[in-house]
Amino acid sequence: MTRDKKSIIKFKHEYLLMALGLSPFVFSVILITFGVDELFSIINTKKIAALYSLVIVSFMAGVVWGINLPIASPEMIQKSTPYSLGSNKFFYISNILTLLVWLTYLAAPDSKTFFTASLLCFLYFLLIDRQFYNVGIIKKNYLRLRVLVTTVVSMCLLSIIFSIS
Repeated sequence: MTRDKKSIIKFKHEYLLMALGLSPFVFSVILITFGVDELFSIINTKKIAALYSLVIVSFMAGVVWGINLPIASPEMIQKSTPYSLGSNKFFYISNILTLLVWLTYLAAPDSKTFFTASLLCFLYFLLIDRQFYNVGIIKKNYLRLRVLVTTVVSMCLLSIIFSIS
């Protein structure tokens, strides 16, 4: 298999995984829009969306760690300024965002406050990806895909926020 075919397969694989990751947000919004408050009379649909948001924010923080780990090696940090990509700032930012959304959920589960905090986390993770793109760590096609997915997730979260009385 040539290198080009491997890249195409990987790119399609990324599309599939992101689409699958997006589907619980869309599904939750559809249920909420049609007034389905509980799924199978077991769990509240807003709680499903909230718990899934928690999982994905945590996952995104892990992605930031995974991308930043090789960059934040002692050799790279010595070559970098405190505000450059090689610094440890992304480790702290991703932890702060994750703790923010978890603490917000503990304090106000399934609330406008929680969903707004989640929305802000997703947008901030997109800004981090933009910085990764600017220094050549991620490709333009991947960033475009992230913008698309984050836009849809943001619309879903806004829809949930406006549905809460």
